[in-house]
Amino acid sequence: MKGKIDRTPTVSTIESYGTDMPNEHYRYFKERYICGISGPVFLCSVFILICFLILLGILAIIVFVILHHTL
Repeated sequence: MKGKIDRTPTVSTIESYGTDMPNEHYRYFKERYICGISGPVFLCSVFILICFLILLGILAIIVFVILHHTL
């Protein structure tokens, strides 16, 4: 039993895809603790992307303000 990956769908996967799951592939989106949040795996990458875009926006504003004051 040890080392065997549990592929049973959780409540969140069943809620997302209905009771009849369309494909075995979706069982990989089961809840895991990734990046400190429990949820599907792709949620973490979306969270990182949003944070990156926010930081990029802040950086752009800072650069714009500095250039605006120097010119």
